Amino acid sequence: MYAATIRRSIHLLRPVRPIRVPIYPTRRLYSVEPRTLKAATLKPAVNDFAKTRLVSGQTNMKIAITERAGQKLSSIAEKDNNPNSVLLIKVESGGCHGFQYDIKLTDLKEELTNNPDLLVFKRSSPSNAQIVIDESSLQILQDSKLDYTTELIGSQFKVVESPYTTSACGCGSSFDFDFDKLAQKQGESI
Repeated sequence: MYAATIRRSIHLLRPVRPIRVPIYPTRRLYSVEPRTLKAATLKPAVNDFAKTRLVSGQTNMKIAITERAGQKLSSIAEKDNNPNSVLLIKVESGGCHGFQYDIKLTDLKEELTNNPDLLVFKRSSPSNAQIVIDESSLQILQDSKLDYTTELIGSQFKVVESPYTTSACGCGSSFDFDFDKLAQKQGESI
């Protein structure tokens, strides 16, 4: 039985021609020289904290608005035809990591009328974007940056580079906070 199967399948086999690979002299396809970028391709580093200043209220704490977030806030205000459109940022307890951000668009005059103790930060030209934050939220978010991120799941305003955040959830709206690190900083500044 096997012999018959082998005889039938032998005629299916074809001779294979050998493949000839030309031999080229070896040369390096990569460079061992370090790559340098020309000055024209480098974008100067922008200090977002220097571009963001406190315009209403009193505090020694700071928060920065990135250029991308400032541009998006400006475009929203322009689209809504509301020059008083600002971003209100609050930190509340909750979420899967203990704290969560509450970030929403609001009217500056309305917020300051309801709560005159709010702090207003403004990014300098060309965007002139503003954010409003209460002192207790700023205490947790101090030395952080507000950015506008675009990802596969959508675009959103997001707090980034927070030195006192220990972990965050995947969606970026919930985070854990390091109170010991903040207490250490406050002890150094006293």
